[in-house]
Amino acid sequence: MRDTVREHGAGTAFFLDGDYLRDANHMSDEVSRLAAAYRADAPVRRLFIDEITAVTDWERGLKRVLDRGELRRVLVVTTGSRATDLRHGSEGLPGQPPSKPTASAASRSRRSSRAAPDLRRGAASA
Repeated sequence: MRDTVREHGAGTAFFLDGDYLRDANHMSDEVSRLAAAYRADAPVRRLFIDEITAVTDWERGLKRVLDRGELRRVLVVTTGSRATDLRHGSEGLPGQPPSKPTASAASRSRRSSRAAPDLRRGAASA
């Protein structure tokens, strides 16, 4: 995320922490709010949602926003502690099914979420 902002500027990448989202409706509202915040001339648009599996029915909330077309041209990257929940939940989303998550990917996810607490606080208020 930092690399995206450094390379392409503010308004090109946003971050949500699933641990602070109450439910799928709250997540949909926050994703919609962020989708509207991208710079109009942003060459890339990336949305990182960490610990998405902490949100009950996350796949329905994300699909709702996708179906409304609010995430066109946005790369959505999701991480979570429960890799099997990520795989099963993403099967109902538009596009190609993801490859099987690996233990090392889940481990990297946990390490990266612990390594950047300041980024999390700063992005949550963006």
